[in-house]
Amino acid sequence: MTYWAIDAGGTTTTAALSDGSRMRRGSVNPASVGAAAGDTLADLFRAIARHVGDGPSTGWLATASVGVDTPSAEIDRFAAAAHAAGLTGSLVVSGDVPPLLLAPPLAGRGVVVVAGTGSAVVAGAGPDDGPPVVI
Repeated sequence: MTYWAIDAGGTTTTAALSDGSRMRRGSVNPASVGAAAGDTLADLFRAIARHVGDGPSTGWLATASVGVDTPSAEIDRFAAAAHAAGLTGSLVVSGDVPPLLLAPPLAGRGVVVVAGTGSAVVAGAGPDDGPPVVI
């Protein structure tokens, strides 16, 4: 099983694969680059699909364009783009900050402050103490 993750920033998008490979593209955030965002994301999904080959993979798309109030149709659009590119398996879609809190070494407990193209704060008391708080 191959694992991959995409950090879709406002300026640069980076994909990391479980074999240590990295792929970089421009922004896939429509707020930053408009309609070109979809084409760039499709290109990145195709590159990942070529790299992982046949068989399912598990991916995580973390993007500032997704929040708790994002319509399910938008999430479905990301999934359809991944599938159209040839990716099969599981896809998690989230905002770009929560993965920073959930990944080791914090494992859900701590505070993350991001100051980049955008800025955000997320805090959590741990996986057994309720969902993270995003500010």
